[in-house]
Amino acid sequence: MTGPTPGSTTPDRADEHRRFDDLFREHRATVLGFLVRRVEQPADAADLLAEVFLVAWRRLDAVPDGDRGRLWLYGVAHKLLSNHRRGRRRRDALTGELAAHLGRPGVVPGGDPAPQAAEVRAAIRSLPPDDRAILTLNAWEGLSSPEIAGVLGMNPSTVRVRLHRARARLRDQLDLPGRDGDQATAVTG
Repeated sequence: MTGPTPGSTTPDRADEHRRFDDLFREHRATVLGFLVRRVEQPADAADLLAEVFLVAWRRLDAVPDGDRGRLWLYGVAHKLLSNHRRGRRRRDALTGELAAHLGRPGVVPGGDPAPQAAEVRAAIRSLPPDDRAILTLNAWEGLSSPEIAGVLGMNPSTVRVRLHRARARLRDQLDLPGRDGDQATAVTG
């Protein structure tokens, strides 16, 4: 019994390829025009066009023939545009939040608004990589020991012990009094 050789297509599959190629050739320009008129960047329209025809390929049996196929593609494009706009609004909102966060004193990368910031950064860099990771995940990202354990793939009790030791080493580097690590956390946060 012989089957199709690799790279060959069965007659049904060949018909699907031919139908998709025809659909693409017939409607790509009009669907691209539909998208270009509705987005800010032409590159976004090109990406969306690719997504429209990906949906068409996956749902080729649902695509009507003729001009109704164009309308079906417009419907897919419309839905993808809605998703694209929602995603852009989310990205813009997150960008605004990040800009506001980075604008706060003590948080701007590379900026040293407080005289001790350079000293703190140097002290953190001098810690072993594991201490640095645990300490910064706690102080800068606000993660709890169980959350850090999840990120680093460790046991939460191990993280608590290592966090305590990392704070102590940071205090020693900064010559801070040892008060339950609160001082070291406050300086690094």
